[in-house]
This record gives sequence, C-alpha cells and structure tokens, in this order.
Amino acid sequence: MNDKIVSRTSMTHLTSVILLLLTQACGVFDNREGIAKEQLQQNVKSQSESALVVTTFKKTNGYDQNFSGFNLYVIEWETDLTTKREIWKISPDGFGQFYWSNFSVSTTDPKTWKGMWNSPYQHLDKNAVVHLTGQTVLLKTENGWQARDWKVTTSKLVSGWFNN
Repeated sequence: MNDKIVSRTSMTHLTSVILLLLTQACGVFDNREGIAKEQLQQNVKSQSESALVVTTFKKTNGYDQNFSGFNLYVIEWETDLTTKREIWKISPDGFGQFYWSNFSVSTTDPKTWKGMWNSPYQHLDKNAVVHLTGQTVLLKTENGWQARDWKVTTSKLVSGWFNN
C-alpha cells in the first residue's frame, strides 16, 4: 500500500516536472512582450505627463542577439498612441529620427512662450492617433528578462493633427 502511494506521488511529481519543462520550452512563461509593453507604457505616461496613452501594442518580430557576452533579445513592435488632450510635440531635429526619441510634449502652444522659439513642433488635437514602430532590447539576467533600451523606428500621424 505504501509503495503504491510513494509510486503515485513520484509519478505526479515527475509528470509535473515534465509539464513544466515542456511549457518553458514552448515559451508559455515567456513574458518578453509584456515587459516591452510595460516599459513603453511607463515611458509614455511619465514623459508625456499622461497626455499620451498607449492604446495598442503588438509584437511584430523578435530575435536573440549576443553582444560582448550578454544575452539580449530584441523585440520589434508597433503601437498606437492616443492624445488625452491637445498637445504640441517639439522636435529637436525637424521631425527627423529624434522626433520620437522621447514622449515629452507641451500642453501649451509654443507661440505663447516668451522669447524666441526656433524648434519645429507639431500640434496634435485631443484624441489624435500616432502609429509608431520600434524596438525594445531586453537583457537576460538571473531574475529574468529586463528592458534595457528602446527606440522608435518609424512614426505616422494617423488622425487629429495640424501642421504649424
């Protein structure tokens, strides 16, 4: 009787271990996409002071990368941002590659600022939608994956914007 209980308990443990290994191998517990999405949401919220919100996020590709002995994973993604109020997006390089290098925006019209204003800016109406593609670099650590870097690769103003 005790042999049957021990055998049944051992089989249950062995089955649990096999299932755990299979699910890990299949990526069931892989949260790299969730980590990238969370980092983007936090950056958008804090840098825009809640004037922008991530409304969609989708992983479009991903690949392993080894850099100087570090195990990295690069997630390529696309997202839509929606403005929660009227904003002005200021660009340090005239809507070039650094336009979305951060999510800082102004909620006051730059024309009302005192002094000279030479940097180009884009006026976005409330509920405007901006479609972005980008990448997030994750670092493999003992405690799992950690987001280390991100960049926007393309942007498209979909609706609710005005040229200045």
